Amino acid sequence: MKLALCVLTLTLAVASALGQKTASDEMERGDRLRNAGDNRAAIEAYSKAMRRDPGSASAYVERGELLAKSQRCGDAIPDFTKALEINGDLYRAVAGRAFCVGALGNFDESIAEATHAIELNASKPEAYYTRGLGEYAKHRFQDALRDFNQAIELGMNTAVAYSRRAAARDITDDWLGAIVDHTRAIELDPLDWKKYAGRAVARRSYGDYLGAIADYDKALELAPKERMQIFDRSWAKLFNNDAAGAYQDTVDYLGDEGVANPGAPLPVIVGYLALRKMGKAEAASAFVKAALKHAKPAEWNTYLLRYVAEDLGPDKLLELAGTDELLLTNAHGLIGTKYLLDGDRRNAEVHFKWDQAHGSHEIIFHQLARTEYARMMGDPNLLHPPLPSK
Repeated sequence: MKLALCVLTLTLAVASALGQKTASDEMERGDRLRNAGDNRAAIEAYSKAMRRDPGSASAYVERGELLAKSQRCGDAIPDFTKALEINGDLYRAVAGRAFCVGALGNFDESIAEATHAIELNASKPEAYYTRGLGEYAKHRFQDALRDFNQAIELGMNTAVAYSRRAAARDITDDWLGAIVDHTRAIELDPLDWKKYAGRAVARRSYGDYLGAIADYDKALELAPKERMQIFDRSWAKLFNNDAAGAYQDTVDYLGDEGVANPGAPLPVIVGYLALRKMGKAEAASAFVKAALKHAKPAEWNTYLLRYVAEDLGPDKLLELAGTDELLLTNAHGLIGTKYLLDGDRRNAEVHFKWDQAHGSHEIIFHQLARTEYARMMGDPNLLHPPLPSK
């Protein structure tokens, strides 16, 4: 025993004398580099620690987390898996693996692994956040909201956590809560255009169209190449009865390609509605018919174009929507709005009431129907259904 201890001591002394670092040295170096923000060098240090001590679960966890942070989840998963082979009860390894499999689109597996991580340690926020991402992706929005709430309550006070909870609040119609969370995310990360775009959506949903337009303007100031924000802003302008501004945004979004742009159908519909609001029915019809020459025949958005071009009747559009709630929301919202533009308030109300009762709040045409119905009835309260129960 004494001889073995002497040999170990001598080996370490020789390694130190020759300038060779032990696994512990490399781990400490990796920690320093990680704390300094040099993730690439930290990953190399943790890799060296693994080679010196292949049984070090912590080295695999540290490297896995940095790989995940560097958006290399495919490389991180083997590290988390190896760490769990060494020690199957490591919260960070389970939570890290849960996040990465979710990032790769395996949401059911991610939810299951995140739940296991919570069972291992219910006092840490990461696994709740990851499970919330999975639940949101599976359209289980109330479950996602509960998990994001828990993650934030346990200390995950980050811009991304507030942004995710804001998205869950928005889609469950808690728009004021979403605006508050988006604002907090902007305070934490004021140069990320996506934060302003997210708040714009919540403000637009709530009926604060001027606030939404201001946020879209800021998003475009920070990221002028994100042209989809121009199209999204066109909806806010349309809802704000700025028909000229909405039409100009659709033209700007379509760019030099005009109606031949592959993404033209929906912007053309916004442009059509804006032109109709401006009293330019002939220009609206010409705009749509020009787009139809380039549209793919069997696509849903082409059917919407054909409807406003009066090439399809309302009953046929509803028949094509079938029983799909999202498509039906599109159809009823657009049909009601066109009836209103045509001066037929009675039939417009039929479709707006269907939307009030059955429309999917995930669809922009639901907001179109809600906005036009509130304006038609002179009742702004119709813009704001009761907030969801907590």
